[in-house]
Amino acid sequence: MNPTSPEREIFVQNAVKWSSNNFMSGHPDLHQKLAKIYWREKNFTLAKFHFLYSRDSYGCALMLIELHNNHGYSNEVELFIAQVVLQLLCLKKKSIASEIFEIYVSQHPKIDGGPPYVHPVLNFLSCLLNTIESRNYGLFTTICKQYTTCLTKDPCIIQYLDKVGHIFFKSKPSQGNHEGLLNSFLNSFFDGFSSDDTTSYQVNNTLLAQVAELD
Repeated sequence: MNPTSPEREIFVQNAVKWSSNNFMSGHPDLHQKLAKIYWREKNFTLAKFHFLYSRDSYGCALMLIELHNNHGYSNEVELFIAQVVLQLLCLKKKSIASEIFEIYVSQHPKIDGGPPYVHPVLNFLSCLLNTIESRNYGLFTTICKQYTTCLTKDPCIIQYLDKVGHIFFKSKPSQGNHEGLLNSFLNSFFDGFSSDDTTSYQVNNTLLAQVAELD
């Protein structure tokens, strides 16, 4: 089917719904096949979305590496993996998030060794994944405070972290756009965001709405 055909989008939606008998969001194997098709067509937005609901950690990591190498700046190497890791944690897929992170940092040609990494967000993600294993709420708040400055590079990160805290550490969920667990030490940074800084928030608005419904 032609990628621009409206019928194909409807077909994909119906196929995912049809496959959702035992998987609320659709069968992971179907999502993997869809992700690879969109990846081949260079539709990275939809490829990433379907990889999130698949079990293909290796394919997702390689797709993110290609996406960054072809469309990202050097200083964004950490942000391309940060969103996916946090989105997967919000979907309660901690093991897959860890696998994708490890593959991404080990395979990306612009990441040299670690931990510790040159890029602070990568260090934060590494600490976060280990902290989730220990379920140490005090350590969670400590590392969030420690990495406050770098975390505000992407406004979506704040909302994802608020949900991660609620899921894994039983913290109080946010009551507004920028309230909740991280409000006390992150809220002051939002006033300085430009319109460009909110682009990734708009792109990920659908997923944010979905994870907001999770307990």
